Amino acid sequence: MELQLVEKPPLRYLIGQQQQPVLQKLSEINELLEYCFGENCDNLALYPENLTAGFFDLSSREAGEILTKLRQYSIHAAIIVDLSTYAHSQYFAEMAYEENKRGFCYFCATVAEAEAWFAHHVAAKR
Repeated sequence: MELQLVEKPPLRYLIGQQQQPVLQKLSEINELLEYCFGENCDNLALYPENLTAGFFDLSSREAGEILTKLRQYSIHAAIIVDLSTYAHSQYFAEMAYEENKRGFCYFCATVAEAEAWFAHHVAAKR
């Protein structure tokens, strides 16, 4: 599992490497959680290629299962993807919009947007 720890005090997060798989199948979500806990990090940024092949297809139910598991363990996940250009199922953008309002997952187009979102959560903890 290829994740890089980024530390920009007070911000701290793990990020997947572009073009590298992190979750190839749903069963690997537990390994991802272990990695986050091992690094004592509750902020995670992932690119589309870091996610399972069916993540952006709602009929696969993979997005729901992954996001639910991350939420259960209080991992804030930023998915770095431009949904206006990235292929996804018909209602995926609506699901992403709803997830953005919930506060544990944020779909954004850039790392800078992900960092700003993480910073908001760090500030809220203080």
